Order: sequence, then C-alpha cells, then structure tokens
Amino acid sequence: MDNLDNSSIVCLERLNTITQKPDNIKFVNLDINDTQKMEDEVFSKYSIKSVIHFAALKAVGDSVKRPLEYYHNNVCGTVTMMQLL
Repeated sequence: MDNLDNSSIVCLERLNTITQKPDNIKFVNLDINDTQKMEDEVFSKYSIKSVIHFAALKAVGDSVKRPLEYYHNNVCGTVTMMQLL
C-alpha cells in the first residue's frame, strides 16, 4: 500500500516485471495514517503477520523544510500499522 505521494505506479509495474509474477503483488492506494481505511481495505482482507514500512518519505532537503510531515508519516505511520497487527 502507498499513497504515491513521492512515488509512482510505475514502481509496481517494474516489480511485476522483475518478479515475473504480476498477479502476486497486491496494491492498495491509501495513506499509511488512514487507520480506518487500512483496517477495512488491507488488514481485514489479508492475513498479515508482519509489516515493513517502505512508504517512508525520504528527501533530505524536503524533510528539513517539513519535519513534522516526515515525522508523522515515517514514525506515526509505522506505529499505526503495528497497532493494526
């Protein structure tokens, strides 16, 4: 899942090409801090045992300009996912 804020759906297409299993990768377009949507569209539909947060914001210059947005996404988003486990 990703909100594609600093990414592109092209990454998913590339993963499908690399793995050569296009139907194995599930994608849900949502924000990591939208707890209700994550519960409804991901955690209640799939048997999830663990999570890895690869949807972090990572631009250094931008993070200096918007530190609270980065903290909210990167730290709070991880906590939100872990609470849903």
